[in-house]
Amino acid sequence: MARRSSSAHAVHTTLEDYSSAALTVGTEKKEWVAPFSGRIAGVSPRAEMAGVGAGSTTIDVNINGTSIFAAANRPTIAQASTGEFSAGNFDGTQSTFVAGDRISYDVDAIPATTGHARFSLSISLGV
Repeated sequence: MARRSSSAHAVHTTLEDYSSAALTVGTEKKEWVAPFSGRIAGVSPRAEMAGVGAGSTTIDVNINGTSIFAAANRPTIAQASTGEFSAGNFDGTQSTFVAGDRISYDVDAIPATTGHARFSLSISLGV
């Protein structure tokens, strides 16, 4: 689902995904086609149910298969944590896109027994 708003100066869209089931590791969990040229302005993961077991959930956001994050800056949700989490700093040069580029996210890691559930991700796009 994408929400779009506009002003006299910019178009802003939020790409969203939601999963009620426990997360599993995988690439391109959701993929969108960029509707305009711009930059990723923010990444906000949220989990309502904690994961089980050792480890954390790690999310990555990609443009045409290339991460916008250095490995150490990827959004991470600690095993027993819930709520909204802010993403680490992403590479400003890697966060720009042109209309038609593929924007996707991966789940790189989950806690050992069960991943976080009732998970949502919002990716804000700006011009």
